[in-house]
Amino acid sequence: MGVSKCLLNKSDAIVGGAPPRQQLCIVDWLIANKASSHGTPEAMPCYLLMGTFAPAVDYQTVKKIREQVMGATHDDAVVESYLAGFGYTPKDAKWIVVPPVEVY
Repeated sequence: MGVSKCLLNKSDAIVGGAPPRQQLCIVDWLIANKASSHGTPEAMPCYLLMGTFAPAVDYQTVKKIREQVMGATHDDAVVESYLAGFGYTPKDAKWIVVPPVEVY
């Protein structure tokens, strides 16, 4: 399937609805697989990702966790389509690290 034929979820929950609103998207990457989403986890990236725009969270999960931390590879054109389908580019994506807070 070519990138131009990828179906993007542009439902109100993703793009904001009317009136515009943003919903928090949380992705748990405590344990993961490189090759598929099935089977016994083979990696422990130990990340929790949060954002208010699901396509950006998906993009950052692939680029920052799957590729940089886990060493997985992906078709860049497909991954960039996560953002391009909504009018954004990879340069628009911002990765912000929030250090853990110690509670005493």
